[in-house]
Amino acid sequence: MRKFKIILLLSIVAFSCQNSFQKTNNKYKNTLKKFPNELSKYFPKELSDSFNFSESYNTKYSPVSFKAKFIYKKSEFENKIKSLNDFVLKEYKSNDPNLLIINPFYNLKNDFDIPWLNENNKRQQLFSKDYIPVPNFIDINRKTRNKCNLSDDYVIKVFEFEKGNKWKEFHNDSNWNLPIGYEDGASSGIAVNSKKRTIIYWLSIW
Repeated sequence: MRKFKIILLLSIVAFSCQNSFQKTNNKYKNTLKKFPNELSKYFPKELSDSFNFSESYNTKYSPVSFKAKFIYKKSEFENKIKSLNDFVLKEYKSNDPNLLIINPFYNLKNDFDIPWLNENNKRQQLFSKDYIPVPNFIDINRKTRNKCNLSDDYVIKVFEFEKGNKWKEFHNDSNWNLPIGYEDGASSGIAVNSKKRTIIYWLSIW
């Protein structure tokens, strides 16, 4: 009887975990559908065993973004990177001091008091020639490390970039501390940590 109770308990726990994962997986898939396919098509279609994801919509404090962090087994990681490398427009080291960051001053402590550099001359100083705007990763990678809030062993790969207000339903009047000429736009790509076999898929619309 005791053995039966243990088996029953384990079955209930397993079912509960499976049910919880399925709900999270459904939420992930439904969230992914909200974004333009041109930007989201590089994301995995569903979650795997080891994952984390973060989303934000137009608010006073954050632009539109979606990020999903996956940790893969070695062979799967290598296959993923190989299949995605053909789409790379630009590639940057995460500790590159010239990175052009969307909403660069946001952190977990200043949600309601973000510094804004709206003056033209200050915004010009943020401009890094030939760089494509990439996200501030603080919401998916909670420990502040460098300018984009990733550890130094990440490489950021950009797949898509478009200036202008193409997706008006996501429009926000803020410039998110980006330089003149970059007030509106969208970009997507991945951030890769080869040592930890981790890929962060990301998209941003501002």
